[in-house]
Amino acid sequence: MSIAERNATESFTTAPCEAVYTAKSGEQSRGRVSVTVSSSSISARFEDISTFSIPEERYGEPGGKLEAADGSWRSSPVTFTGTSAGGARLFNCPELQLANDVAADLPVASTRVILAGASWSGLSRFAGRTVVFQGHSPDATSHHDARMAMAIEGVLSPTEREKLESVISLCAGIATPIIAVEQYAAGDRLLSATHYRGYRRVGRFPHSPFPNDDAVRLRAFAAIAEGVGPLAESGFPAGVVFDQITGSNVVAQIHLSAGLLMQAVQTIAYHLAERRSGNDGHSYRNDFAGLVAELRLNVDEAGLDRLTAVRTELLDHGYFGPPGYETGRPQVDIKFVRDIAHTAIFRLCGYTGPFWSSERFRIEEFS
Repeated sequence: MSIAERNATESFTTAPCEAVYTAKSGEQSRGRVSVTVSSSSISARFEDISTFSIPEERYGEPGGKLEAADGSWRSSPVTFTGTSAGGARLFNCPELQLANDVAADLPVASTRVILAGASWSGLSRFAGRTVVFQGHSPDATSHHDARMAMAIEGVLSPTEREKLESVISLCAGIATPIIAVEQYAAGDRLLSATHYRGYRRVGRFPHSPFPNDDAVRLRAFAAIAEGVGPLAESGFPAGVVFDQITGSNVVAQIHLSAGLLMQAVQTIAYHLAERRSGNDGHSYRNDFAGLVAELRLNVDEAGLDRLTAVRTELLDHGYFGPPGYETGRPQVDIKFVRDIAHTAIFRLCGYTGPFWSSERFRIEEFS
């Protein structure tokens, strides 16, 4: 069994142990602490405090750090959230680092990443290495319950993890947050595991730009992951555009979702225009025409007029005007903008192949 196939423990509580809270001021408090990890949060319960009082930090303000006295786990930064009825101090912990074998001093041979929101299986490429994807939720009926693992040789840097999450989110059509990173020594010996529970929602409904086919998505993942690096290095704000597209799938309200998609298209158009001419004689329609021409997108003159009008609605007025939602027009226009945002990224990152057209509601070939 490969490490990608191993069961992923998502919810657990550590046994109470001696631990130290170190405040931002440097003051330390000792007590017994247990940490509970659920599918949505990580919380610490700090009891039997013997030295110093924990500073009354404001809720939502990151504080100090918590560490087990035996080195078996640590969390930083933690946020004090209040006191229980029994007097225990309660903390919110965005991440929890577990040392599986604190005595081991072995090099990392492989890494496994657990993500929420998608479930694919197969082989692909990332950061010049072969990666193994393994779905862990074949019977999930909602993306909220979907989980998958990705295994890769060696260490993933923080920058690579951020890029991985961004590209998978784009391909999945929904935010796919990393919820755990495990590091293994040779022989698949687990060295450490870090669990993450941030504040991101997995999203309301996926809008993947690809057919529901793992082979297509994995090929698209490899192409986009390879293309986004040189794109970002050229000065293009690829990360911003990816966030805008993924963010559009997370918010619930259509005018907010459409506004983020429109921002993505406008950001791409603006920076391409800057490269061509320094954006002299700027107009949104000219920028969009340049975008369509340079990236060879399937948008005609009427489509450019439509795109410019929708931009005015969403980014100047702030919402879809009449004809309104009862006519279905805004629901069609957001799909029109989504297709442009997706296919622009395909061209910029070098992807060709099948894609799902939201507006035309069918699989098409992008070439």
